[in-house]
Amino acid sequence: GVDARVEFQRGPVYAFIGYGLSTVNYEAATDDLGAWIDGEIFSYSPPHDQRHQLSTVFSYEFRDITTSISWELGSGRPYTQVHSFDLALDIPDQTPTENIGTAHTIFEEPYGARLPTYHRLDVSVERSFDLTGRFAMDAELGAINVYNRNNIFYYDVNTLQREEQSPFLPYISLRLRAE
Repeated sequence: GVDARVEFQRGPVYAFIGYGLSTVNYEAATDDLGAWIDGEIFSYSPPHDQRHQLSTVFSYEFRDITTSISWELGSGRPYTQVHSFDLALDIPDQTPTENIGTAHTIFEEPYGARLPTYHRLDVSVERSFDLTGRFAMDAELGAINVYNRNNIFYYDVNTLQREEQSPFLPYISLRLRAE
């Protein structure tokens, strides 16, 4: 893989851009995987294989107030798709007229598909306050996923539903600290 970063700071301005490129590939004996895979050795990209990741941060400090904007982009990670569902009977002990069987999920080739690309924009404004000679408070107001993009977190194979990451999420953060 490759990881490249550029950082800039001059006076009240801070900027950062980082790019990561990687490929993760594993091999395993098909007998060890417990899956219906042809061949003796199976090669796959695991769930943490994210080929491209781009991160940017820009902040500006004016008097005691710091404003920040960050944007992230990540390519989709591998996952295993569902092929079908089946109700299996234990024959000859069970008959379909008396028992519906045990539910089984049948999967496609492990990690044979990729989730969609992910990106989000976050913003914040932060200020510190001196409360007394011994204590200070940091206050931050911000929002995560400003443009409210649907970013998949995972695919629930039991319900066949997409589970999303946080939608637009405003927040207020207060931190008391001793100096």
